[in-house]
Amino acid sequence: MSRSVAERPSKRISVTPTIRSPDVSHDVKSEVSCVHLGDLTMRNMLAAATVGLVAFLVQDIAQAATAQSPAVLRSGPGTSWRRIGQVPAGADVQVLSCNPGWRHSWCQIRYGSKTGWVNAPALGTSGSQVVIAPVVTTDAASLKRRASMFSSVITVIPGGKKVDVLRCRSGLGRGWCRVSYQGRTGFVRGGLLTRQRSVIPR
Repeated sequence: MSRSVAERPSKRISVTPTIRSPDVSHDVKSEVSCVHLGDLTMRNMLAAATVGLVAFLVQDIAQAATAQSPAVLRSGPGTSWRRIGQVPAGADVQVLSCNPGWRHSWCQIRYGSKTGWVNAPALGTSGSQVVIAPVVTTDAASLKRRASMFSSVITVIPGGKKVDVLRCRSGLGRGWCRVSYQGRTGFVRGGLLTRQRSVIPR
C-alpha cells in the first residue's frame, strides 16, 4: 500500500547562506598601484642620488688628479748617483743642505721617511713651505705625437698650464719631454717648460 504524500519522509535541504565578500578588488588594485608607484618613486630617488654621487666623485677625482711631475730623489748630489725614489710636485719637503751656489746644484732633502738629493731647480715655494715645484708651460706649446718638429699636433697647451712630465731626454728645459695634459700624452719642447715658482729658475 503506497504511502500518502503527507506520510512520506521529508527531505532535508541544507542551505548554506552565501556570504558575498565585499568588492575589494578596486581598493586592492589602488593599494598595489600605490605600492608600485611608491617603489618606482623610491627607485627613481635612489637612481638620482646615485647619479649625483657618481658625478660628485668624478668631479672630486678630476680635481685631485693634478699634474705630478716628480723630482727624482737620488742617493747623492748628481745624476750618476742611484735613484732611491721620487717626490711628486707640490709635496712639502725639508731642505737639509745644498751645495754652494745652489744654481745647477743639488740639495739634500727629507721627504717622509726618505732622505736624498734632488736637483735644486726642482725646489719651489708655496707660502712658507718648500715644495717640489710643479711644471708649467712658459708659452703656448704644441703637444706632438712624436718628438719631432714635423710630427702632427695633438693639441696646443696654453701658457701657464700645469703638465705632468713623464720623461725628458735631455733634462727639463732642453730637448723634448714626454708629458701628459688633460688625459692626452705626447711630446713638448723642453724649452717651453719650467718649474713654477722655482727657487732657482732655469
